[in-house]
Amino acid sequence: VDTSNEIAGDGDVPHPCIGRARRLQVLCRAKQHDVLIEAVQNHTPQCIVIDEIGTSTEASAVKTIAQRGVSMVATVHGVDLHSVMKNPILVPLIGGLTTVTLGDKAVKANGSNGVAHKTRIERAGAPTFDMVVELVSRTKWKVYHNIGSIVDALLSGNRVMVETRWIQNAHMYASFDLMQHPQQNANATDVQWYENLVAS
Repeated sequence: VDTSNEIAGDGDVPHPCIGRARRLQVLCRAKQHDVLIEAVQNHTPQCIVIDEIGTSTEASAVKTIAQRGVSMVATVHGVDLHSVMKNPILVPLIGGLTTVTLGDKAVKANGSNGVAHKTRIERAGAPTFDMVVELVSRTKWKVYHNIGSIVDALLSGNRVMVETRWIQNAHMYASFDLMQHPQQNANATDVQWYENLVAS
């Protein structure tokens, strides 16, 4: 689904890079979600490549497609994974967020630094995508395997293992690094943005 002609070019004949795949051009940016649904209903694809997801209707269409068993590759704009988690339009793609109320035993068990909270932010559902690739630069990117587990760990304040790949001197390298959410050591007021997002 080539909205901005960035996948297969803007000519009448698609660029050879897409092979034998069909190209569906989007005449109006506001109609991309309709073309996504059309692609599933009329073309029975095994996989859909999406130019960019940028609206709530497109995110909803993508979730519907995923529930029909179609694989997808899509792009979204964001600084990093944390910015996607804070974006109310995009966060449903990685499961969404919800506030849960804890019982007294859970509050005591989850209290940290002598501070116990009655509520906690958790992932609301299954993510639409299994994996996230974050482009750091043209030659460097981060790979988040099993994005559902990673979101859960970040929301719990735990560190997660993230794969970093890069190209240098025509060779590819990879490393695994521990990452934690920047708000891990914050207090309740510092993570107000989570609660505001859930409330919206």
